[in-house]
Amino acid sequence: MAEKESGSFPKLNGVNYHDWRFNMEWTLKKKKLWKYVDGSTVRPEPISANVAEVQRLDEQSEIAQATIVLAIEPLQQQQHVRDCESACGVQLKLEAAFEPKVRATNNAAYSCLDRQ
Repeated sequence: MAEKESGSFPKLNGVNYHDWRFNMEWTLKKKKLWKYVDGSTVRPEPISANVAEVQRLDEQSEIAQATIVLAIEPLQQQQHVRDCESACGVQLKLEAAFEPKVRATNNAAYSCLDRQ
């Protein structure tokens, strides 16, 4: 059931981050929720004139966050995002946990290419 919720792809387990991220990004784009993850939608300070809009943004961000969190293996990887308060925060934590390893590998590869 959880895999259907996340778009019928395997949950994030630590070794499948890049495939998982690609699938998650497109799942969220399909649901028109990616803008709450990539930081392009910024939550304004609530004032009396925009309370309904802020509530709508908060609800959509929560849906995006839930979609991501429920597509992560609970025992193995949810520890990275337990304290996050937004969908964007979840994405940043996951990038911090999984991207540096890849960047280091890519940097080494580019360094190798530079010497040729």
